[in-house]
Amino acid sequence: MATQEQKLDSSLARLEGLAKGGRVVFAAKEMGRVHRDRLIASGHLQRIIGGWLLRTPPERDEDDGTAWWAAYWIFCAAYCESRFGAVWHLSAEQSVLLHVEDTVVPSELVVCSPRGQNNDLELLHGTSLYDLREATPPPAEDLVLRQGLRLYSLDAALVKVPEAFYGAHPLEAQLALRAVPDASGLLRRLLRTGQPIVAGRLAGAFRHIGRLDVTDEILATMRSAGHAPVERNPFTAPRLPMAVRRGAPSLVARLAGLAALGRASIADRLPVSPGRISDPNAYLESLPARHGDDAFHGLWLDGLVVTRDALAQVADGEVTPAQLTATRDRAGLTALGDLQAFRAVVRSIGAILGGAPTMEVLREGHREWYREFMQPLVTGRLRSVGTLAGYRDGPVYLAASRFVPPEAQAMRSAMPALFDLLEGETDPFARAVMGRWLMSYLHPYREGNGRMAHFLMNVLLAAGGWQWRTVLGTEQSRYQDALEQANLSYDLGPLAALIAEGLEAVPSVSAGRDTFAPAEALPVASVSVSVPSAESGFEDTTGASSPTVAALEAPIVAATAEIAASADDATTADAEAAIEPPTREEDVEAHTADSALRPDATEADAVPPPVVEGLSDLGGPVETAAVTPMGAAEKPARSKSAKPRKKYAPQPTQMGLFGE
Repeated sequence: MATQEQKLDSSLARLEGLAKGGRVVFAAKEMGRVHRDRLIASGHLQRIIGGWLLRTPPERDEDDGTAWWAAYWIFCAAYCESRFGAVWHLSAEQSVLLHVEDTVVPSELVVCSPRGQNNDLELLHGTSLYDLREATPPPAEDLVLRQGLRLYSLDAALVKVPEAFYGAHPLEAQLALRAVPDASGLLRRLLRTGQPIVAGRLAGAFRHIGRLDVTDEILATMRSAGHAPVERNPFTAPRLPMAVRRGAPSLVARLAGLAALGRASIADRLPVSPGRISDPNAYLESLPARHGDDAFHGLWLDGLVVTRDALAQVADGEVTPAQLTATRDRAGLTALGDLQAFRAVVRSIGAILGGAPTMEVLREGHREWYREFMQPLVTGRLRSVGTLAGYRDGPVYLAASRFVPPEAQAMRSAMPALFDLLEGETDPFARAVMGRWLMSYLHPYREGNGRMAHFLMNVLLAAGGWQWRTVLGTEQSRYQDALEQANLSYDLGPLAALIAEGLEAVPSVSAGRDTFAPAEALPVASVSVSVPSAESGFEDTTGASSPTVAALEAPIVAATAEIAASADDATTADAEAAIEPPTREEDVEAHTADSALRPDATEADAVPPPVVEGLSDLGGPVETAAVTPMGAAEKPARSKSAKPRKKYAPQPTQMGLFGE
């Protein structure tokens, strides 16, 4: 007789067969009752409604809706197609939202069909689907198919949405109006149904956003057909300033709108900039000592469990990159990647403080940060070599969030647009907070997005005269709530308040926003660019003639080594007081189980360490070895009085629910 384990294996094999191609939503009839009940009991499946099942990670928390948010639109499309055939479509309001890249999962989705029953169907995690009965379906030319969802075309949706939509969704309404190429598609539908009231509303809406040509065309054409439209502005909010060229991708236009709304939400609470940093060399020298705490808390906030032991052993040289690669130690390779990325960030800050244009450095530098962050995992064959290519090529999902990051194919146009927006912002604090939010909003990479956004924020803070700002693990709940509020309601207030509370000014030569001189305005000769040497794992392209390089080599190497002692910091000690320290064996087990660091490479990826293009300290291309050995000569003596190293509990990963 088969054991319970063998029975479960049989059911899992059935599930894997159905899940080919990445399927996560199934009709109950696709598998037998015995398999279904067994998989539900073991946590591998969850009932959505009668007859429909969702694949879920068995170790999930019952309150964690990540799997549901990831599958929401897939379920809606499959369910509606099964129940209504091809005779259904989403409401005009939801159609407009999807056309302008609003990816937030709605609390209630309205689906229209002649077969609807005006019934509210309760789904998972507080969501529902309302099947609205409509007497006659719209003409086929008014509908489009997008990723399995039947939507109104943009022109048809704008004719159908009620006036209240403009007040409830002013950003999305403006973006939709901007996306209309001309008035012809609107007029065809207005004339076909004879709607002068709607024509007057649309004319007023286009005038509100400054498209007077479309306004005049709508009014003139309707009058020539014998109608008497009365122009009426449906917007209740002021026009958003968005400098976006006609025909720009919808996500690029959306970013401009988000930046305008986010900036307005913090306009009256911007801290005064301390001014430019008067001693860049001293500031750069101080940064390596901050890495230990920053990596410990920052990686944990990203759902990556890396203990202080792993961070210190890598920084101290107790384990070499070659050893980490040979043993495929996830914790150690992640610690090494973070250290390499941090050093690349320091180089970017040094270039900016030395007079290089901030956005020019960041446009290239953020690519280097990510390569350095992921390279050890690639060399250790825990990630495929294609990971180094950069922006993601598939969807990602946020743990326990209704917000779904934009589609992957939009990243190559959205990221340049992000840096254009930041370049147009003049307040240094607003620039840093908006950079932190919008990079997280885009989630351009398959993993490591939190760290990359955190690095971007701190580079911009340094350009504004502030010290490095570490977000502590004890701030996690408030921090995640602030990001969720920004993503859902475009209010940056809570995030800005959180970041501002921990800000420290770097001694500066001028104070006040009115006298602040951006780093790009500094004469290059006024600041010596100081970077660590190649011996400490950095690439030095400044040459031996630089008077400050040799002076900084030893302090930075020593400061990097002092990461091991950062557990003595009082703030960190308070934050960890209630956390039991793990053993080394527990640490290894935690990392082996860490879903954010699953092996996904094949034997074909077992290639020698790649050579990647990096940035020199002054912005020129150089080739840097994939793993930079850290010499044992720089290893500091470990303090015997150091407190036991501790860790937080693992958090849900933000991608890869099942390791596909």
